[in-house]
Amino acid sequence: MTHQIPAKEKSRNSQSPSKGEEELSFESMAKSRLNIGIEASFGRNTDESNKEYLEQVGIDERQELQEMTPKVRKTKKQIRKEAQQKIKDELQVKRMPTAMMPIISIDTEYQCLGDENGILSYQYVVGFNGKFCKGIRYTKSMAKKDRYTFEKFLSLAIEDAIEEGVLTAWPEHVIVAAHYLKADLFTFSNSFRDIKTQVSSVRKTVASLGDTYGVDVSKEVKKRIDGKPHSVYDKNRNKHTLVITFYDSMLFAPAGYQSLEKLAELVDEEKIKITQEQKKNMHQFLVDFPKPFKDYAIQDAYIVYKFMLLVIDSVCVKQGHTYLPFTIGSIAVKSLKESVLKDYKLRYQIKENLGVNDNSFKQYFEELFGKETVKTEKWIKKKGATKLSPVTQSNSVLNSAAYIFEAMAIECYHGGRNECYLTGPSDIDMWHDYDAPSCYTVILNGLRALDYDNTRMTTNLDDFMGDVFGMARVRFKFPENTEYPCLPVRAEPYGLIYPLQGESYCVAAELEVARHMGCQVEILQGFFIPWLNDNRIFTPFMKKVRDMRQHYKREGDENPFLEKFWKEQGNSVYGRLAMGLKDKRVFDIKDGLMKSLQRGEVTNPFFAAFVSGTARALLSAMLIGVPTHRTVISLTTDGFITNATDKEIDLSQPVCQRFTEWFHMIDLNKGKILEEKNRMLQVLGIRTRGQVTCKQAKGWDGVNAKTGVQLPDEHTTHKAKLSKMKEIYLQRKPGDTYLQKSLTSTNNMMTHHLDLGMEISEQRLGLEPDLKRDLLPIGMVKVDDTEHLQCSSVPHRTVEDMIKKRQRFEIWRENNCLITMDDYENWEDFYKLSSSLKGTDIRVLKGDDSIAVFKRMFLRVWAQEKCGIVRDMKPGEFSKWLTSLSNGLYTTTPSAMSSAGNPEKSKVILGVFPVTSKIIRFLKIILNRYPNFDYAAMFNSGALKELEQAL
Repeated sequence: MTHQIPAKEKSRNSQSPSKGEEELSFESMAKSRLNIGIEASFGRNTDESNKEYLEQVGIDERQELQEMTPKVRKTKKQIRKEAQQKIKDELQVKRMPTAMMPIISIDTEYQCLGDENGILSYQYVVGFNGKFCKGIRYTKSMAKKDRYTFEKFLSLAIEDAIEEGVLTAWPEHVIVAAHYLKADLFTFSNSFRDIKTQVSSVRKTVASLGDTYGVDVSKEVKKRIDGKPHSVYDKNRNKHTLVITFYDSMLFAPAGYQSLEKLAELVDEEKIKITQEQKKNMHQFLVDFPKPFKDYAIQDAYIVYKFMLLVIDSVCVKQGHTYLPFTIGSIAVKSLKESVLKDYKLRYQIKENLGVNDNSFKQYFEELFGKETVKTEKWIKKKGATKLSPVTQSNSVLNSAAYIFEAMAIECYHGGRNECYLTGPSDIDMWHDYDAPSCYTVILNGLRALDYDNTRMTTNLDDFMGDVFGMARVRFKFPENTEYPCLPVRAEPYGLIYPLQGESYCVAAELEVARHMGCQVEILQGFFIPWLNDNRIFTPFMKKVRDMRQHYKREGDENPFLEKFWKEQGNSVYGRLAMGLKDKRVFDIKDGLMKSLQRGEVTNPFFAAFVSGTARALLSAMLIGVPTHRTVISLTTDGFITNATDKEIDLSQPVCQRFTEWFHMIDLNKGKILEEKNRMLQVLGIRTRGQVTCKQAKGWDGVNAKTGVQLPDEHTTHKAKLSKMKEIYLQRKPGDTYLQKSLTSTNNMMTHHLDLGMEISEQRLGLEPDLKRDLLPIGMVKVDDTEHLQCSSVPHRTVEDMIKKRQRFEIWRENNCLITMDDYENWEDFYKLSSSLKGTDIRVLKGDDSIAVFKRMFLRVWAQEKCGIVRDMKPGEFSKWLTSLSNGLYTTTPSAMSSAGNPEKSKVILGVFPVTSKIIRFLKIILNRYPNFDYAAMFNSGALKELEQAL
């Protein structure tokens, strides 16, 4: 079977067709691809593999391999490694600043072929010094053996750039970038062999990271010095060496702009849209519409190229960084250090040209974060040596005083406050979605260097009041009528809850709010650390972030990319404070093992706990500032939804006042500490992080927090997504599922050499309440043309109560949904019955509710004349009487009466029943006939007060 020679297409900046482009035969190429298709061989013969390998190793290495004796023969892996190290050593001294490197953005189009992808084309944009060219390379077939090697594709792209005049010579350093780099880099035929150990994973993709090749699927690890070297050959078989640094544009994308479509908006481009059917069958799209296919494919690479230009211009040109870090978090840390350096030089009147790598500044910076450099010596045998020799390593660690209290700081580091207070549809009203502006970054302004050496233990609550740094383990109890308790307790595996009483690890600001609420607090262990001085570590940088954002918002200077890019830098600094604090396991590409995530340069458990704890305290203070006649639907991290106006919310709490002070340090306009983000007329409160707009307010979009539910692809507009999510929630049934789409994990790709694919699984719909608070039914509320149960909520008494209720709710919701009042009654009945009768001798049969079990026990009481009952009819007559009640609701057979009268087989068990609405209805009927019945004897002692109220 013959295969078509790979075709080449490229275009100049003018977008005009290049020479020879019209000669391409898409028809013949398509026929070849169709003929081969899925049935093509995905293997390769030994001779082809050896030939390709020898071409890549090079003439010198081939000669070396041939001259070796069997005793000293090196493996192919060893030869490749030594050759690359030689190139790296040669080029290290010529390392170029990032802004002087050519950019090669790449992209791949493919057709899904089951477990593997059939590659259709590789496209690129090469840019340098204000010029660029575009190109596309089609594969001969979708067979795996016809994929390009990375070096081959790279050399073709560079040759095209030289031919087009974009490059004047072969470069020695290049940037290779893609959006979600992992998807494109591992489509080349030699990726898993040659490139696998040259990149590391970060936030579910890959980039050129630290020499340890640490992998973190959610956060960044160490920065690399430079890329790894490659050898490539031009069309004349001339060997060229170059160092490649891999970047993923997704790692620079601001929050909310991480899709390629949203990224295009930031670079004033448009991602070409194609239909869902065309996306599913890209091969047919190529066959039917070759020109639109080409435009679609190349445009993706061009968007990445333009975005990387903006990033490099912002970071390396405007901010003056010589080398571009690999994530926006790393950029933020660099900018922070430079901001601290500037303040350091002003503070100490240093005039000489001092840099961030100067030893005196490095020591100063470490001390701000409570760290010191510790040097350790190891004896190792270096390569080629016969004896051990010492190697000194320097590590930055917490100083001794800080280390002693580190465990407490980590315990006090929790996530944000997230709760749902109203479940189901709200009433029709004007609902406001507020948030505290730049909440976490503003709180960073409250941080100063800590005097760890003067840390002191204290159990005096007064020591935790005001602008202080303190943390404690406390025992607490809020008043019974407290609506929003503010001390967090971990309820693993359900996250943080806020009960009325228990034990909490918390920060000073949370204790301050708790005291204001009348909480009884006993400090079991607490410590107080004085501020070393009033030098605000983060304020200069945060002020710069705020100034830059405002600058790029102003008319005439508008730049959506730079405004959001600076915002993301500010937000990233807080995340870096907590990096590696929890024992997060990450995948190591090089070793194929899971390892603990390393701590970062600015990781500090004390600072991380202070910021997260103060944010929780701030939102708690805002909650209790909402008037009692108003309703709060939900709270999520730094904002909440309520029908209270901003003028009605009391913000006089000390923590609110401090937040205002910190905010005004960076906001010269003295803005408000509550900003309205959205308005709605009716909202569905689903659960934590789940709120959906039912009725939109004029001029506002409304919220649509889907709590993890993925909607079908055809729902693309905001309005369509709102409508679909509302439909899913209101019409849900037990056992409903949705399709969960996820990309192949880095672990699976690297371990099994898999293509990146879409893994689709069927997930159970999880839209029932999470019971972080105890539900109280209000009634049915109309939504459009249907009705749904509305519930308010109160805090649980203890974390144990919450876990007990949540565990039973998970069993109940297997076959139920909480939609109507009957559903709530059934849930309450199930919970009370399963809780009260646990550990007793009473059997609960499958399908039993509380009245079924209570009635069986009452039959024994009646038949055996217990608890003041005097039989006034025969058992058969009594069974008929019960059966006649409430339209047969209490049907009783004669055999049941016969069994109940046998005291040996049917023991009367008292003092165990809970109070349920079903039992109360039955009990009222019985008391009408038997007023002397000592009914209280059947109920557990804890239910007597509730029983009295119910009757």
